[in-house]
This record gives sequence, C-alpha cells and structure tokens, in this order.
Amino acid sequence: MFIKIIKHSAIMLIILFLFYITALKIGDLFKSSWLKLNQKSIKEYNEGNYENALKYAKQSLAAVEKLYKPDDFRIALVLNNIASIYNVQGKSFLAVPLLKFSIEIDKKYFGETETLALDLNNLAETYQLQGKYLNAEPLFLQAIKILEDAKLTANPKFTVITSNYAENCIELKKFDLAKNLLTQALSISESFYGADDPGIITSLYNLANYYLIQKEYDISEKLLNRAIDIINNNNINNKDTSLIKDNIKKISKLKSYSKNIKT
Repeated sequence: MFIKIIKHSAIMLIILFLFYITALKIGDLFKSSWLKLNQKSIKEYNEGNYENALKYAKQSLAAVEKLYKPDDFRIALVLNNIASIYNVQGKSFLAVPLLKFSIEIDKKYFGETETLALDLNNLAETYQLQGKYLNAEPLFLQAIKILEDAKLTANPKFTVITSNYAENCIELKKFDLAKNLLTQALSISESFYGADDPGIITSLYNLANYYLIQKEYDISEKLLNRAIDIINNNNINNKDTSLIKDNIKKISKLKSYSKNIKT
C-alpha cells in the first residue's frame, strides 16, 4: 500500500518566486502590472482556485512578454507559475515544455544556482506525475548537486528536493536510498527548525510513509504520533493534519489485521 508523500509544490512556487524577486530591478516597479498579476495568480493557487490562478498567470505572461525579450528571466518566473497550475489541473503534458524553456532561460541568466535547482525539481516532479520516474531521476540528482556545491545542504530547500527524490526512489524500488534521504531530511529539518516545531511535520510524515510501505508499522506510528503532538500543541488544522490522522487509523487497522493473521 502506497500513500503519497506530502508534496511541496505550493512551497516551491513561493520560494522560486522570492528568488526571482531578488533579481528584479528598480525599473520593474514602474512596469509592475505583470508582477501584480503574477502575485494574484499565486494567491489564487494557494487558495485552490486554479482556474482564476491560470487566468491571472496568462494575463501576467501577456503583459511581461510585451516588456521584455523572450529569454528574460521574468518570463521564466511566470512560466513556472503556469506550469504549476497545469500540474494540479492534471495537464502535466502542457507543463513540460514550459518548464524546459524556463530551465534554459534561468541557466543562461543565473547559472548553476538555487534558482536552477528549483527549476529542475519542478520538471522532475512533473515527470513523476506522468509516471516517468527514470526521466525524473537525473533532474533530481542535478538539482541536489547544485545545492551541495553551493553548500546549502542545511537549508529546508534542500530537504524539499531530497524528499521528492526519495519518493522517486520508492517508485524505482531503491528503498535503502529513500530511507537515507528521508532520515537525512528529518535531521536537517530538526536542526533548522527545532525538534518540536511545525516545520518538521512534513519530514516526519514522509519518513513515516517510508516505514509504512516497508510494513514497519510501529516505527511509522511513532513518527506520526510525534507529528500529531506537534499539531495539537500548535493548534494546526489543515488537509495534511487530516491525512496524518487517517494514516494513524490505517496503521492501527493494519497492525490488528497482521496480528489476526499470525494468530
């Protein structure tokens, strides 16, 4: 039984947007209609209003294309946004060419930097949606190497990419590598946020998911209960909270079922 690892698409979209923002010039403030439209798109995306998000993103693209050359990094920013929307709409085939073009633009503009690593991750995740795990693997590895070379392995951005790669490893049945990646991600998250901070909930869930797949129910349950303690202590209530609680119930049933079979 496979339970999907919590995804980071919305988080990655915001992180990538912030990286692009740092590269903007003062002149952009006077040509910011495209930027405001893109921000509206991200807001609608995070609220789950994907049709509105796509509408604003396309308006943003039309506006930015009138102001800058076709290979400008600002266009890559908007294309990444549109691709993310297509992915959640089940139209990943439309996202792939946009992301490939974004990678070309950002590699030219930024070089082998965090921005390119995030672009590569986005394309790899898109291939995952299509079940093309072998296509995704080299992209994840390239993104990880970029962050390692930049000495950014202690940053949550690194754990986002390595956790996504771990999911890919699970699909390719590289279980030992997946375990190491997810254990490392939890350790990095704990060091960065703290052992009882909500920032580690996703890493706890992802590692618990691995142990669930391996039918090591006690370890999985322990990790999920730890996540629930953090959730309760911080009054968190969202769809991921419900997912974690549902998985605890599933583990309880699986443990009971396994016990009955043995007896």
